[in-house]
Amino acid sequence: MKHLHILKRVKLKVTRDVFMCADPECTWSRRKEFLVGKKFRCPFCNGEYIATLDSLKLKLPHCRDCTARKQVTLFDPLVSKVVDGIVESLPLSEVTNATSKSTEA
Repeated sequence: MKHLHILKRVKLKVTRDVFMCADPECTWSRRKEFLVGKKFRCPFCNGEYIATLDSLKLKLPHCRDCTARKQVTLFDPLVSKVVDGIVESLPLSEVTNATSKSTEA
């Protein structure tokens, strides 16, 4: 059965890093040098992507869209509201006193 492989890195003692398909019924494996420019399936969004040297540095290579999506989730609007609320609740004099005490010590 032909399918697009989902890459995962496996470290072997005998050779360098080898990438294997994450599908339990597939026994396909290759070295990193042979994978650049080939098409694979992203393990997160199931979309197709072409492997680059940067993506093959990861333990579980994935597409650029999923990499960008991870960075966006760090700036969650709910978290930013909580952080802004904490910063606004501190009086400015308390913040400046705390910084001056830490520089004196």
